[in-house]
Amino acid sequence: MPKYNSVARVAPPFVVLAVALCLLYALQGHGGTAKRPSTRPAARDRAVARQTSGAVADAALQSNPSPTVHKLGRQLQFSVDTAAYQHVQKVEYYVERQLVGAAYAQPYQVAVSENALSAGEHSVVAKIYTGTTTAESAPASFRTQPVLSAAPPAETADDTSSGAATTPVTPSAPTAPATPTNATATPGADGTSVSLSWTAVSGASQYHIWRDGMLVATTNETSYTDSGLTPGQTYEYSLTSSNADATSAASAPLAVTTPTPRPTTPVNTDGASSDTPAITNQAKPDTVAPTEQAQPTT
Repeated sequence: MPKYNSVARVAPPFVVLAVALCLLYALQGHGGTAKRPSTRPAARDRAVARQTSGAVADAALQSNPSPTVHKLGRQLQFSVDTAAYQHVQKVEYYVERQLVGAAYAQPYQVAVSENALSAGEHSVVAKIYTGTTTAESAPASFRTQPVLSAAPPAETADDTSSGAATTPVTPSAPTAPATPTNATATPGADGTSVSLSWTAVSGASQYHIWRDGMLVATTNETSYTDSGLTPGQTYEYSLTSSNADATSAASAPLAVTTPTPRPTTPVNTDGASSDTPAITNQAKPDTVAPTEQAQPTT
């Protein structure tokens, strides 16, 4: 019995030590309580996504074409390449965020007088409108020269003897012609054409015909016949006028439905229609009575 008593005295300290180690292990986070997930990977992913989207946006901006600027005398011609866009409706040009003109047909070019701008450095931006989106091009820089008067003024600002000052010349903005009015649209009897007419616009050199938002023709007349249409269809027309400086706003849409012609019934040469059976007079064959045959004599 003394042997077992010594074991009993030694065992309790080991039990207490084991329980203490278990509690310490649980307090250090190795127990049943789940650790809070770290938010650092999610924040890092968001930062990477922002950098990626910014790079994509920069690449899209760099891919937009810049307007082309041609100078002919005191005229500036702005144009832009729209090959990357589909169903372009119009292109507007802005110089220092001020609208200077709009074009509704290829090559989407507008002309602006250099006298309408102040002398110095400028930038032009094109806004491309399609049926669903609006894209803005990268800016293009150009330089304008000061306005030159035909003859030097008699008195200048430096002429202190008279005290008179020269009045600066204020350039005029480009003027667009008025929108065509009194437009009419008459469908053809065969349903394949529509005849349009309108009132002449003062100062306009060309008229543009739009069908369902697409340019179909440009003319300097006040009438036009749109052909090659489908019978029984509804089309919507609008008109714009233009001169060397700018293009007018579009007229109110004009809807017209082409008729569906009734099918014609072919007529036979004898005057009867093809759906009426022809009656021909045919002689009936004569009926011949059977002849009696003589009975043989016996």
